[in-house]
Amino acid sequence: MRRLSTDSVLPKVAPRPSIGKSLGRFGGGQFLTLLLAVGDVLIFSSVTTALSFVILRHAEVDQLQRTSLEHFPAIAFLVFIVLHSLAKSYERITTDSVTLFNFVIVPTLIAAVAVIIAFILEFLLIGVTIPANGAIDKTTLMVGLVGVPTWVTAVQRTGSRIYLHSLIAKGQLSTTVAVIGAGDIGYRLVQLLKGRYQDQIKLIGIFDDRIGRVPSRIRDLNVQGGVSDLVDFVKTNHVDKVLIALPLNAERRILDILRRLKTVPIDIALVPDIMSIEPETRSYARRAPLFLDVIHRPMSLSGRLAKRCMDLIFSALILLLFSPIMLATAIAIRLDSPGPIFFRQPRLGLSNEKIEILKFRTMHVAASDFEAREQTKRDDPRVTRVGKWLRLTSIDELPQLFNVLCGNMSLVGPRPHAVGMRVKDSLCQEISKEYAERHRVKPGITGWAQVCGLRGAVNDPEILRARIEHDIYYIDNWSILFDLKILMLTIVVVARTENAY
Repeated sequence: MRRLSTDSVLPKVAPRPSIGKSLGRFGGGQFLTLLLAVGDVLIFSSVTTALSFVILRHAEVDQLQRTSLEHFPAIAFLVFIVLHSLAKSYERITTDSVTLFNFVIVPTLIAAVAVIIAFILEFLLIGVTIPANGAIDKTTLMVGLVGVPTWVTAVQRTGSRIYLHSLIAKGQLSTTVAVIGAGDIGYRLVQLLKGRYQDQIKLIGIFDDRIGRVPSRIRDLNVQGGVSDLVDFVKTNHVDKVLIALPLNAERRILDILRRLKTVPIDIALVPDIMSIEPETRSYARRAPLFLDVIHRPMSLSGRLAKRCMDLIFSALILLLFSPIMLATAIAIRLDSPGPIFFRQPRLGLSNEKIEILKFRTMHVAASDFEAREQTKRDDPRVTRVGKWLRLTSIDELPQLFNVLCGNMSLVGPRPHAVGMRVKDSLCQEISKEYAERHRVKPGITGWAQVCGLRGAVNDPEILRARIEHDIYYIDNWSILFDLKILMLTIVVVARTENAY
C-alpha cells in the first residue's frame, strides 16, 4: 500500500486523532460554552456590583474605604476569571461534562471562593470596617457578599443544566456529520454511528460517486450523490464534519475528494478500518469512534464571532470618519465622466460562492471589465482622471465597507478575485492547485498579501502563487491580533501608494 501523500492538498497541520468528543459547533459545544461563559460573567459581575452599591449606600465609610469598596467588584471579577481558567471550566461542552459536580458544584464553589478572596483583600488587608451604628454589621456583610453570589450561581447553573439535558435528550447537541463513501467501510461506519453513538453524533447525509456500484440506501438514509452534491449540501446545511469512509490505499480518490472539499470551511476526517476500537477513557475524555482529522475549519465559532464584532464596529467607525470624503468622491465621479458612481462586480467569496462587491467607479463605463480579463496597468487609458487618484489612494475600495456590514466580506482576508479572472490567459485555478483554499474564509478589503508587498494588479503567475501562499498562511495562523496587525500595516502601505494604479 502506498503512503497517502497529502502535501499538495492539505493545509500544513499535523493530522491528529479525533474521537468526536465535543458537541456541535452551533447550538452545541462552542456556541453554548460561549453563552455559558458570558452568562456567568454577567451574573457574577452584576451581583457583586449591586452588593457593593448597597454597602456604599447604607454603610458609613470614609473616602479611602469608599474607594476600596468601589474596587471590590473588579477584584472579585478578576479572581473569578483566574479560578475558572485554572479549573478549565469553559472547555467545550460535552454530553459527559454536564454532571452535577462539574457543571453546578464546581462553578458555585468558584464563585464563593472568588468573593471570599476579594473580601479578604478589601476588608481585612486594606482594613475597611463597618461602624457599630452602621446599617450593616460585619456578619451580615460577610453572609451577603459570599452567600448571594453563591446562591445566584447555583440557581443559574442548575437551571442551565436542566435546559442542556433537555437539549441532549432531543439530540440537538450532537455533532452533525456527513459521510462520503457507501462501501464496506461506510456501511460499518453508519451502523456504528446509528447504534452506539447515536446520542453523540448525528448522521445527516451519505454520499458516493459510485452510484449503481454501492447500496442506494443504508439504514434510514439514501445515498444522495457524489462529491459535488456533498459540496452543495455542506453550503446549504449545518454540517460539523465530513467523514471520508474509504480505504487508505485509495489514495488518488481521497486526494481528489480533499481537493474538491477545500472550497468549504468544514472539518474533514479519515475513517480507519479499525473505527470500532475505542480509546481508553483514562486517555480521552469520553468514549467515541476514532477518526483522523486531516483538515480543520479555519476559525472556531468564538473566533468567527469576535471577527464579526470587530468588522461591524470598525466598519461603522471608518464609514463615519470617511463619510465626507466619500461624499466628495461621489460628486467628483459624477462631474468627471458620465455613468454610475459605483461599480458593482461579481467576485468569488466564501466557499467559492459569487458575491457582488461595491467600489467607486474608476474606469469609463464602456471600458469596464467585469471579468477582469485584462489586468490594470500604469497609465491605463480605461481609467478616468478621478479614477487615477482614487486608485492611488485606495479610496475606491471604501464602499466595500458596506459589503463588510452586509456580511459577505470582512475587513481582513484574502482579496476577492473577479469571477473568471485570468493571468496571462490562464484561469487562477489552472495556475495553482491551492487556489480554492483561499475561499475557506470571507474575502477582505485588505489582507496579509497586500501588506507584504503584493498589492496591485496580478499580471504574472508567480505573483498569483505568492498571493495564494500568503493567503493560506493568513488562514492557518489567523487571530484577532493578526487582523489588527494587518490593519495597522495597511495604513502604512496605503500611504506609500506603491503598486497602486
